Amino acid sequence: MLDDITSVFQEMGEYMVGSMYDRITAGTALDGSPFAPKSETTMALYRKKGEGIDSRPLIHTGQMSNHGLHYSFTKDTLRFGSSEPYAAVQNFGAAKGAFGAYSGVSKKNGRRYAGSSPWGDIPARPFVGLSEQDEAALLDIVTDALRRTLK
Repeated sequence: MLDDITSVFQEMGEYMVGSMYDRITAGTALDGSPFAPKSETTMALYRKKGEGIDSRPLIHTGQMSNHGLHYSFTKDTLRFGSSEPYAAVQNFGAAKGAFGAYSGVSKKNGRRYAGSSPWGDIPARPFVGLSEQDEAALLDIVTDALRRTLK
């Protein structure tokens, strides 16, 4: 086992994907504090689009809250997180306009439009990383694997 720990990384990866998903669905950050709520502007946008509204932060954020969480490993490295392009912004937050401005002409009605990306401040909602509970659980996984190997 000590020369090939990929099975341990796999178990740790599965645990971390579950832990990130649990944080997203519970709306709690790595330190256990609640995520900042969705803004009324965001809720109004959902209503305007006729979409279902779930007031929980990070729910209704593309695939991240469904299947966008993953892990990968090699013989000596474990990585976990989300490959969704907006995951880092959701995790770390971003100020209005942090990614620049855009403008154009609507194909629907020919009107000009302009805006910034993001169009409003997005508060950090840290879901990727290790909480104290995660650290303890990962240590338990490693300890159990060592015990199995030494038997």
